[in-house]
Amino acid sequence: MQALNNTWMPDAAFQFPLSGKRNLKFQYSWFARFTWLSYSKEQDGAFCKFCVLFAPQTGVGRNNQRPGRLVVTKYDKWKNALQAFHEHQLTDYHNDCVKAAENLQKVARRDPFG
Repeated sequence: MQALNNTWMPDAAFQFPLSGKRNLKFQYSWFARFTWLSYSKEQDGAFCKFCVLFAPQTGVGRNNQRPGRLVVTKYDKWKNALQAFHEHQLTDYHNDCVKAAENLQKVARRDPFG
């Protein structure tokens, strides 16, 4: 449960590093827009906290592809981030992972003696 509820979250004053030719960076406002989004300071990249924990390692998506960016590897192409994040949250496997996380949280909240 800690991996779901205690994901590291930088404060609003955190200075995300600039990267690439255009000196783009992760935007703090994306956390409000995509509640599943997490950021790795060590890797300077974005991940989907639900898919990292619940996506099958054998294959996801239409063609049963191996999980990639946002799941197994960081996403750091900031120029296209909003589009990529939007597309990610529309995938069936992402929605399955969100449901798995919700179900786990429901089970964890149940009173076994109630």
